[in-house]
Amino acid sequence: MSKVEDEKITSAANRLIKLSRSLHRRQKRDETGLYLVEGIRPLEEALDAGVTLKFILYVPQVTGKVRGRDLLAKAKNAGIPCYQVTENLLVQLSFTETPQGVIAVVQKQRYDFSLLLTRPDSFLLLVDGVQDPGNMGTMVRTAAAAGVHGVILTRGAVDLYNDKTLRATMGAVFQVPVVEDVPTEEAVECLRDAGIRLVAGDVSGKLTYFEGSFTGRVAIAVGNEGAGVSRTVLAAAAEIVKIPLLGPAESLNVAVATGILLYEAVRQRSSR
Repeated sequence: MSKVEDEKITSAANRLIKLSRSLHRRQKRDETGLYLVEGIRPLEEALDAGVTLKFILYVPQVTGKVRGRDLLAKAKNAGIPCYQVTENLLVQLSFTETPQGVIAVVQKQRYDFSLLLTRPDSFLLLVDGVQDPGNMGTMVRTAAAAGVHGVILTRGAVDLYNDKTLRATMGAVFQVPVVEDVPTEEAVECLRDAGIRLVAGDVSGKLTYFEGSFTGRVAIAVGNEGAGVSRTVLAAAAEIVKIPLLGPAESLNVAVATGILLYEAVRQRSSR
C-alpha cells in the first residue's frame, strides 16, 4: 500500500499559518487558549503528558531524523493533524534564530485552583508578580523537580506561555499543574480557608529559612524580582523567612532563592 503524504502548506495566507503567527502575541494566546511549542523534545514531552495538540507543522528535513519520524508517527496515531510546510514559513513562525523544524499549536492546560487545595499533604508554590520569563520557567521546572503539587501565579505575573518561559521550564510546564492570573487577595484567602499555611520568603524575615517550618500543608510564597513579596502576601503569611547572605551580595536571584526554599521543604518533609 502506498504511503499517504501529509498535506503541504506553501502560502503564508493559509489559515493555520495565520493562526500560528498570531500566537506570538499574548493577547491572542489569552483569547484562543492556544500557544506554540517548538522542537522535537518539547513536543515529545507534550505528547507523553497527554497535552492536547491541535496540529503540527514541520519541514521535510525532520523526517530525516529517527526522533522526528517517531514524533510524527505518534502524533498521527493520536489523530493529530500534521502538515508539511516550507522552510520559509517555519522561519516566520519560529522563536529561535535556528528553527528546530517542527512547531505545534497546543491547547492551554486549565487547572481548577480549588482542586490544588484539597490534598491532605498540599505542597504548593505561590509566585507573586515575577516578571522575568527565564526566572518563571526555572521556578516551574524546580517546582516540578521538588515534587510540588501545584504552582499559583498571581495576576500581573509574566505569561506562562511566553516562549522564553516555556523553554526555561524544559517541559516541566507539562508535568506540574499551574494556575494563572489569580488575584493576590483571592489566592491568600483561599489558602487560609483551606487551612494551608503560607510561608513567605523575603529579606524582611526574622527567621532564617532553616528555622522556618515547611511541614504539613504549606504554600511557599516568593515575590517580584525588584519589589519582593507583596504586602498582601506578607500580611497573610504564618512565617516570613529569609536566606542569609554571608558575602557582599545584596540579594539572590528569585529562581535561585525559590530552589533553596523548596528543597529545604523537601528535606523537612522527607525527614518527618
